[in-house]
Amino acid sequence: MTATPKHDGQTSTITLAKIGILGGDSDTANLVQSVLSKQGHDVTTYRTPEAMKQHLIDHAFDLVIVDLLLIDCPLTSAMAVEEFLTHNPVDVPVIMLSGQADLATRLVALRAGIKAYLTKPIDPDELLGKINDVLAKRIENHVRVLVVDDDPMLTEYYQLALSEEGCIVQAVNDPITLLQAIDSFKPDVITLDYMMPGCNGLEAAEILRGDPRYMKIPIIFMSSSEEALKRQGVLSIFGNAFLEKPVEIDELNNAVKEVTAKSKKIQENFEKVSKRTSPDGLENRDYFLNRLQSVLEEQRAHQHAESRYLLLVALDNCATLREDIGPLAMLQLSDDIENYFANHRLIQGHGCKFGEYTYLLLLEDPDNTDADTLLKAFRKRVNNGTLLPNHQHPLTLSIGATTLNEAQSDNAEACIQRLENACTAAANAGGDQTHWAAKHHTTAAPSEKIFKALKARSFQLAFQSIVRPDSDTQIFEVLLRLEDEDGEIYSPDTFLPHVEDTIEDGSYQLDRWVVENAFLALENTSGRGAAAFSIVIKLSPNLKQAERLMPFIYNIVSNTRLRGLRRIYFSIHENAILSNIPLANRIIGGFAKARCGFMMEHCSASEKSIAAISALDTIDFVKLKPALTSNIENMAHSRQSIAKLREVMAGKGELIASLVEDAKTFAHFWDMDIRYFQGFFIHKPHNRMDQQPFESETLELGGL
Repeated sequence: MTATPKHDGQTSTITLAKIGILGGDSDTANLVQSVLSKQGHDVTTYRTPEAMKQHLIDHAFDLVIVDLLLIDCPLTSAMAVEEFLTHNPVDVPVIMLSGQADLATRLVALRAGIKAYLTKPIDPDELLGKINDVLAKRIENHVRVLVVDDDPMLTEYYQLALSEEGCIVQAVNDPITLLQAIDSFKPDVITLDYMMPGCNGLEAAEILRGDPRYMKIPIIFMSSSEEALKRQGVLSIFGNAFLEKPVEIDELNNAVKEVTAKSKKIQENFEKVSKRTSPDGLENRDYFLNRLQSVLEEQRAHQHAESRYLLLVALDNCATLREDIGPLAMLQLSDDIENYFANHRLIQGHGCKFGEYTYLLLLEDPDNTDADTLLKAFRKRVNNGTLLPNHQHPLTLSIGATTLNEAQSDNAEACIQRLENACTAAANAGGDQTHWAAKHHTTAAPSEKIFKALKARSFQLAFQSIVRPDSDTQIFEVLLRLEDEDGEIYSPDTFLPHVEDTIEDGSYQLDRWVVENAFLALENTSGRGAAAFSIVIKLSPNLKQAERLMPFIYNIVSNTRLRGLRRIYFSIHENAILSNIPLANRIIGGFAKARCGFMMEHCSASEKSIAAISALDTIDFVKLKPALTSNIENMAHSRQSIAKLREVMAGKGELIASLVEDAKTFAHFWDMDIRYFQGFFIHKPHNRMDQQPFESETLELGGL
């Protein structure tokens, strides 16, 4: 049900909904309930989580509003709200109210799945705008099905029937127009008839699977032809399901739900392990945020001749634009803006989509143009009508900016927080302008902090996921970090060279610390799937030291609360294995006796690598070095070597591709039957091993 109420003299369409409020202070709860009730929403307020719990389970709401400050209630932080929602599984969107506007709280809210965040005091118009946007997005998130069949009556039937099931459906009767329909409609799933004039279903599927833009869209073949029935094996290579006509609508609806859910999981996992989704797009957010600190450190070590800037760019007047051009056009506009930034000559793909219509960009100007002039021209080019032609409202940008020289002493989180403040100031000042981030002041020299932290043994663990996109397999590689007294985080390359000089028997003691604390971290995991989580512990590239560790490992394993085989894997660098294969075999045999697995990392796929793997008695995983997997050009040269590696690994274990560049590269590895991928994302230990980013990350990925 919709209504068109007026506020502030403007008319906008809203969706009336059932809304639950988990209230905080009475003034805020009463204000929110009054504002929403006047708009026609069905509102119920609760004072405690327990009072709301059963209604959450029964899916009684279209939307929930949660206040962080709850009377007689433990939900006093975004993390607590996350825990509450996790133990009360619902799919309704949540808006959070808080008196805090700090980045840390907002990040936790984002990771908890919170759809919108409002700070107090609550502005009624802003609240209504957020609710309308969230509800509109919920409608937009219905499965989008493109039905391709040359029979108009049949496509009309599917269109009506699937629409009644909540899908958004578009029909195509001419397969020649398929690509244009995909570009405009952006389907989540495609149904393909097999026998069609001009281009049959298999031919169409081959075209889609050969194009990185379309290769991830799931395909359901539908046909009654004998040829299609005979060729189901071939069709299964290009499609995700095959339904024999006549197709019952329940059967089709179940197939759509199944392949869409599986595709979504693969896409989510793919984004964890890839550098960018498409070759000409911006980098994936996880990758860019993890790389940002390396960029800042590089600037500190080597002053570049060209001017370098970090920008947080937000599109102005999003709500007005959405109302004017509609949600589908806004989706296309979002893609167009991202592609524009990715292909800008001063950006060249270095950046990420930071939020909805918000972008974090690294801009380099070799001509050293005046900064204000440069960014004014940057904004003007977006506003020239190319991205949104023939429209009464211009596209304008609010930009928070800093030079890398100014940002180099920041950690990544502090830098982004300063940019957020500057971007907000630009938007609050009317938009279409640039505000420079406030300067950051540093304290003690890093080297002094590092030695002090080493003496205090202030180590921390981080985790980097290894995923199998088509399954629930979760493996986490353990990484080591050092935290100083100011909370700054250091990567191994900055402190490992000083370990032996600072700590007695330092390398061995560090390996012991990592092993012991990695076991504890895994023991403390809980929640869905935790019993199947595994970790990989990377040991120093010293086989004698690994052998020395074996009694300690046996003792840890014998006293652990972990159950099940292969919960722990130990990894050793290929060079160390090649240095003494007989000793490596004894150590790996020791891991097996301790019910632990083994991974050889940084494999070069050389003849020596293949000979070593052949000589090892047992091996569970071989992780390819990034030079073999980072992009399609490098991989093409090593395809034959990787194929040989697959042959020698047959029956022994699995290959892992690390730091995959983009969708096209991912597809090539998938075609080579590689199913495990390690991404760029690094996160903290967490009791459910959720993807919690590692704050103040300082590592250009690679670990110990």
